[in-house]
Amino acid sequence: MGKQEHAVKSVELNSSTVRSRLAELEATHDNVTSENAQLRRDKMLLVDHVADLQRKVRKKHTTLMHICELQLVNHNQILVLKLVLGNINSNCKCSNFDNR
Repeated sequence: MGKQEHAVKSVELNSSTVRSRLAELEATHDNVTSENAQLRRDKMLLVDHVADLQRKVRKKHTTLMHICELQLVNHNQILVLKLVLGNINSNCKCSNFDNR
């Protein structure tokens, strides 16, 4: 084989190697592009899901705050009733004492 034939074979081999590498890179690029599109779809679903969870948390928080307010009102009403009952009991004891 002459120098010129050897050079042609070398160029053909290099060209074949470059085409093979290009096909490999294009396949990798297509896979990455497809994966990227799927990740974007997943991200949109997750963003919607997080927003929904945040709405639920806000609603639960509002409900909890309402329950706490009701509990405080009930506690205050119980204290008032205890005071009233204490006063009634005191008056009854005094009245009983006065009636003897």
